[in-house]
Amino acid sequence: MIVNRYLQELCSAYAAEAIDRRTYIRERRRLIDGAIADLTLAPPNIPEAFKPDATVIDLDATIELPRAPATDSQGGGSGS
Repeated sequence: MIVNRYLQELCSAYAAEAIDRRTYIRERRRLIDGAIADLTLAPPNIPEAFKPDATVIDLDATIELPRAPATDSQGGGSGS
């Protein structure tokens, strides 16, 4: 459904701070109301400069976090 794609674009633009909260709410309401009324919808009003260039993200990139050295200060040794 095209409304889902429009809503995803709108959410992405809001998350990227490309549009303000008022515009986000107004456009979201327009899209949902139009979908309920079964109207032909125009895409959300998002400035061209903020549309994403790609939709694929690099999931292979990892971050190595430093690990704290293991210590035996927990009192769980072989004490008698």
